[in-house]
This record gives sequence, structure tokens and C-alpha cells, in this order.
Amino acid sequence: MADSGTTFDAKNQTDQSGNLGTPQAAPGATDCAADPYHGTGIGSQGWYQLSSGLPAGKYRLNVQTSDPSNNTVAAENLFSMYVKSPGKPRVYGGGRMAAYTNVENSGQVFYLAQIDKVHAGKTMEITLFDPGDVSGDAYLKILSPDGNTYTPATFDYVSDAQCTGSSDACSATGRTQIHTHSSAGSAFNNTVVTISIPLPSTYGSTGLTPPGETDPGWWKIQYDVVGGNDTTTWEVNIRGNPVRLVVP
Repeated sequence: MADSGTTFDAKNQTDQSGNLGTPQAAPGATDCAADPYHGTGIGSQGWYQLSSGLPAGKYRLNVQTSDPSNNTVAAENLFSMYVKSPGKPRVYGGGRMAAYTNVENSGQVFYLAQIDKVHAGKTMEITLFDPGDVSGDAYLKILSPDGNTYTPATFDYVSDAQCTGSSDACSATGRTQIHTHSSAGSAFNNTVVTISIPLPSTYGSTGLTPPGETDPGWWKIQYDVVGGNDTTTWEVNIRGNPVRLVVP
């Protein structure tokens, strides 16, 4: 339906405005302020219009890096996207989605998944990869909208063999947060962490729309970080139908 062509090929830029700190040294890099599709500072609006006038429907966005020379480049391809429509357009991951958080001594809250009340009695399973690449202490919480108010959910979690246990245990039960990074480092570097949250049989019975929300059922992530940035990949699934034994 649309293609950016060579618009973003071979970009080598840094933000040299000073608004976001001193840029990392990058040989041959130019100031991104000269690029009309790159943010030139806080509050800038450097958007690239990929397409317009599309009929209503679902569209898949594919980002491809095909130049073999990028195999040895230590960089991140970071961008934001939005969809404008008279209705209620949504941008979401078709399976997994990576989230980049860039915070300084504060917390960040972002949407995770929309879980309808029809899933009451089932188990919500969240898989995340490589959390905790920040500085100082970092705490991860899952916020539930059940009862029309956001509250930290209670969950169990397990990790794969890459976990070191430095900042927190590699597995635990009955938790409301995970200490993803501490002065000892991150326990979950290059680690897959699986979080299980049992949805009660009463889930959604008293509402799933906290103040400020327009649609019900949106769960959120709260990431309290001392400073730095973290890129984590998320996946959410609903496991199983409730099974009940009925005494005759």
C-alpha cells in the first residue's frame, strides 16, 4: 500500500542540541536537526507521512534493514508512529512489540494489552525479554484496571537460564513488582521472563474503565527507574478456559 523507499537509508545522525545530554561519539555523524523527519529537540514534530486516504481496515507495518553492512553496526533503530482517523485507530503488535523507555529519575506508564471480562477465570501470561538495561534501581509493575481503578497486580514469574539473580530472584510467587536493576546490575540481561497473572472469576464484574480511559480492559506497565533507557520486548497471551468440578 505504501513504501518509504530510500528515504531513511544510510542514516548516521546524533542529536547535538544538548537538550538530551551529550551525544555518543559516532564517526561521520551529522546533526539530526538538518533532517526534516527527525526530532530536533524536545517538543519537535518531525513526522513522515507514510500514506493517506486508506480505506478502513487492518494494515501491517514492516520495517526491514537489508544492507549487510549494518550487521556490524552498534546502533538502535528507534521511531514512533501514530495513525490519524475519524474513528478510533489503534497501533498494536501482531504478536510481540518492543517498547523503548527513556526516563530520568521518574516512573513511566504505558499500555500493555486490552483484556475483556470474557477472560475471567483464565490466566494472563506476559513474556518479556531483556528488562533492566538502565542505571540505578528499576522496578517493574503490572497495573490491572479491574474495579475501575488501576492497582498493581499480584503475579508469579520464572526466568530462563540466562538469569543471574543479581538484582532480584530468578523466579518468585505472590509478587507485585520485579526489581529489574540494582547496584549489583540486572538479573535479567538477555533473559526471557514469563509472568503469570490469574484473572479472578469476578474479573470485570465491577468495571474495567479507570478514570481517564475511554475503552475498558486496558492493562498497563509501570516502570519506576532512577535513570537511563530500556528496550524490552513484550508478548501477552491468555491461557486456558476455566475448569470447574461440579459435585452432582
